[in-house]
Amino acid sequence: MFKLTDTKKRSEVGAWVHIKDNGRLAYLDDAKKKPVRIKVLGPHSGTLQSRARKRIARRLKENGGSIDMSKMSQIEIEAFLENSENAASENWADATLAWENMPNPDGEGTIDFSPDTAEMIYEAYPMIVAQLKDEAEEINDFLSIASGK
Repeated sequence: MFKLTDTKKRSEVGAWVHIKDNGRLAYLDDAKKKPVRIKVLGPHSGTLQSRARKRIARRLKENGGSIDMSKMSQIEIEAFLENSENAASENWADATLAWENMPNPDGEGTIDFSPDTAEMIYEAYPMIVAQLKDEAEEINDFLSIASGK
């Protein structure tokens, strides 16, 4: 039976993405009890769209410009955001809600999540961004992991 799915609600909850290292699921420990995971908002999340609009407004203000964001379509917003040097890192930092067991690049312990730290990690490790993008590329795939299936 066909059933409508509330993609906005599922996108707002977000989904955990288990990060891979050299094609294998990544763990912080050898016993494989501490997965390296990142929780991201889905593509239809109002929170994500709001964060993107705030970043656009901030960027415009920094450059002395102004624009009526309410008149921009979602496609125009995405195009504007992609024209930044660090667009992918910034976009995924906006989409990130949390992470677990993210190893510190210096090899000592883990890193606490913050949007600024996420942007730094995503800029330094583009393979993480590629994995997040791959997982979220298909809305059906995202909704499947967001629902815990």
